[in-house]
Amino acid sequence: MEEFLDVHPFDDRLKHVKIVLLVATCSRSGVANPVNCIVSEGEDVSILRDLSLGYTDESRLNEMIVKHCAQLKHSLTPPLVQAVVYCTRSLLDTENECVVSRSIEFMNSAVPSFKTPFRISPPVLALSAADIVSGVPLSGKYLKYPPSQFMSGCFVATITREADDPKEAAKGILARAAARGIFDVNSKTGLGTKVKKGKKGKKKAMDGLLKSIVPEAAKEDEEPGTSADTKTPA
Repeated sequence: MEEFLDVHPFDDRLKHVKIVLLVATCSRSGVANPVNCIVSEGEDVSILRDLSLGYTDESRLNEMIVKHCAQLKHSLTPPLVQAVVYCTRSLLDTENECVVSRSIEFMNSAVPSFKTPFRISPPVLALSAADIVSGVPLSGKYLKYPPSQFMSGCFVATITREADDPKEAAKGILARAAARGIFDVNSKTGLGTKVKKGKKGKKKAMDGLLKSIVPEAAKEDEEPGTSADTKTPA
């Protein structure tokens, strides 16, 4: 099987990817039952020692953190990616918050200033008042579940492209409209000129633009039981 990091971010297979689910191969320090984890997920038995002792060799941990950062940056690179969900079963900040913040900082400084920056988006969940007060599972802008007798712990971060300025967001919409042939965008002024089309061509282009901006519009066209999400394995 081809390694994820070996796939070029501008490969044709990734050109339509908008959402990436990255489940990192982490220290698994949040796993509640190591034996069950190995049996149910087909993990290498060699990890049993670290899981049982609750300890991961420092050099090996550093290698994993470097790989996490590389994978997350790689996930954020494809041109149409709008969101990346980063998930681990680790309790360590170095594998969780640190990896996310470092990767976002790198990507936002590496791309030209006119690109829409990446940000951490807080999850939208129906939490009870007790959950909010206790800080479980919502921890700032992250989801963090501690291990218990019923389940293993996990960490989840959602990273999305969000413009600082509403005008920048509007430019992004115009750019997508231009790509679909709805507007001609002047490269100097950034202003759009409406392109004349037949009724059928106009409707098709507008429907496509609507689906790219409002996810709910795309969901309405899906068959029952199908999903529009794109998942990329770690």
